Amino acid sequence: MDMKNKNQYTKDYKNYYSDVVDYSIEVYKKFATHNMAMFFLYGLGLAVIETERKMLVCGLCFAMSFISIVTLLLMKYYFPIFKKRVIIYENIHMSLFLVLLTLLYYFHPSHIAYTVLLCTIITTAMTNMMPPQYRIIILSICVFDLVIYMTQQPLGNAVEVVGYVLNDCLIIAFAIGINFLYSNMKFREFKEKNFLQNESYHDPLTKIYNRRYVERYVEMNLDIAEICTMILIDLDNFKTVNDELGHEAGDMVLCKVSEILRNNFRKSDCVARLGGDEFMVIMPSVSDKSNVIEKVKKILREFPIIMEDESGTRAIPVSLSIGITFTNVGEANEYEELYRRADSFMYKAKKRGKGCAVMEGKNGREIIINESIGK
Repeated sequence: MDMKNKNQYTKDYKNYYSDVVDYSIEVYKKFATHNMAMFFLYGLGLAVIETERKMLVCGLCFAMSFISIVTLLLMKYYFPIFKKRVIIYENIHMSLFLVLLTLLYYFHPSHIAYTVLLCTIITTAMTNMMPPQYRIIILSICVFDLVIYMTQQPLGNAVEVVGYVLNDCLIIAFAIGINFLYSNMKFREFKEKNFLQNESYHDPLTKIYNRRYVERYVEMNLDIAEICTMILIDLDNFKTVNDELGHEAGDMVLCKVSEILRNNFRKSDCVARLGGDEFMVIMPSVSDKSNVIEKVKKILREFPIIMEDESGTRAIPVSLSIGITFTNVGEANEYEELYRRADSFMYKAKKRGKGCAVMEGKNGREIIINESIGK
């Protein structure tokens, strides 16, 4: 594979990381179910026939069956929530699995064991969007396989050794070649899916995310082990702008607010328009709540936005009323509950004269924030 294609592959892998993780979870469920049954039956079969080191080779088979059960349970109940840890587990799981397979082949050097080893390597390549470290794993296993051959078999002539080396090189090339072809095909599928999702997850006017995306983001992407922030924003006097200056002026306000929010928050933050004049920002992984206060104060300084009619005789100030709440570490992040709390603080901001923010403090107390002070 040339450098250009390799760079494109790496870029695609990063672009569609979330899709790769979702895909890996589904694939590993099937992969684990298949291996759980196959190695359990293989271990039982070895237990009833005469083999050297019977207890050891059966133990290796049952160990791989047990690893598959654990993998199935983790992929079904654990990793859909903690997605960031899937790829790390995949590396550990496949490294351990292939090492156990190779040890099985070492202590039970039969054609069946060798076939199982090679099929697992090729299947792994076919069912994963393979990052570079997987290629190192496969190369290491094939080198180990060659060492086993050299120790288990009488040293043959040079042609026989070269033939065995070429055989392993062919396996490596075949496995990685299939992976790149299969990966590129999956990346095209992810690209088409993402295009359709972007159309359904973005607000057509402001081009930021919509309510549908935010609900999914909160439920699927926020780590319950970290403090995250929900910021609910409502525009003050927006209805007056629409009624007196027209919907075109209202659309200009919405686009301007969207631009301000995009420019002031991190790329990792989720900025969305929920509908009408209501906006929301989700900030994952908030290490210090004072950072949220500074961020909100900075936004408030850019308001009010003054909208005037064509003659310049009518000026309407548009400000923000903001409600801020935080997730509780260890509790499930439910969108409706977070929204309810943020909405209550946002209405408290409106009652305090608008153009300010009310943040949830300890024991539900109110913390008032405006562009000049934040207590």
